[in-house]
Amino acid sequence: MPLALGRREIIRALVAGSTALLPLPVRAEDWSSWLSAFRQRALREGIQPVVAERVLGGMRPIDKVIELDQRQAGGKPSWATYRDRVVSAQRINAGIRKLQDNRVTLDMIRTRYNIAPSVVCALWGVESSYGSFTGGFSVPNALATLAWEGRRQELFERELVAAMKIIQRGDISYGGMLGSWAGAMGQCQFMPTTYLNYAVDFDGDGRRDIWNSTPDVLASIANYITQAGWNGRYIWGREVAVPRGLPTGLDRGMSLAAWHSRGVRPIEGDNLPTDDINAWIVTTDDGLGQSYLVYQNFKTLMVWNRSTYFALSVGLLADEISAATNS
Repeated sequence: MPLALGRREIIRALVAGSTALLPLPVRAEDWSSWLSAFRQRALREGIQPVVAERVLGGMRPIDKVIELDQRQAGGKPSWATYRDRVVSAQRINAGIRKLQDNRVTLDMIRTRYNIAPSVVCALWGVESSYGSFTGGFSVPNALATLAWEGRRQELFERELVAAMKIIQRGDISYGGMLGSWAGAMGQCQFMPTTYLNYAVDFDGDGRRDIWNSTPDVLASIANYITQAGWNGRYIWGREVAVPRGLPTGLDRGMSLAAWHSRGVRPIEGDNLPTDDINAWIVTTDDGLGQSYLVYQNFKTLMVWNRSTYFALSVGLLADEISAATNS
């Protein structure tokens, strides 16, 4: 199963496009008919009747979720605007404090997953501002609304079944399963299917709690990104000066030695590393902004979220946190 399915990719697919409101989809059935049919699907897939009643009984569609699904994102901001908002001094300083407060746990996670604490904290910070902004929607109700709305019915029905399995296992109560309007949950902002595959009980209490348990949150982030392919031997990349005319993009890679021979140089320092690995050049603002030479770990960050701006921001935030904490 591709790791890229789920989480933020679902959200990005929902909000890509123009600023206009789309027309409401033509619904094949009314809410009560859809709910009755879905209840039978949930039972067939192993959901106990008492759990189905607890989750689905009395549920109604959420108008705000439909509105947000219809409303499309505006134009892409400049890299400088995005970077300054996401990799802000406030988020850097909070990340430094969070790493220091959780150093023992993060060192244990490093031993198990071979990923630097600064990278784990950066993903935590970009996803939910270290747990400060996780969303206040009922995840099951939001997923049901999106499934009934019909534009991606199968996808959201699958996520809703997964959410019900999480409740059935006792990891979180129905009332406690809160997240974004598109169903991303907790401090990691995992979709329910992602949770089932990658969430970790690191504090040993028998529950995988990405809402309230910081050890579970941090270990779940580390487990996901490690299984996506993160290699703890290397960094994600670095800012570089790029001569005109060189190939750019994540489908046009060369060895570090080849990039060096063609004049690519780090902004800080005189020479590129001598490691025998491939790298790619990522430009910003259609080539008018900063350029970065990125490694396979950057591509791994894009398994988490298929946005180059997201991956760059996580990398830069991790660098800032690491420089202040030696982690």
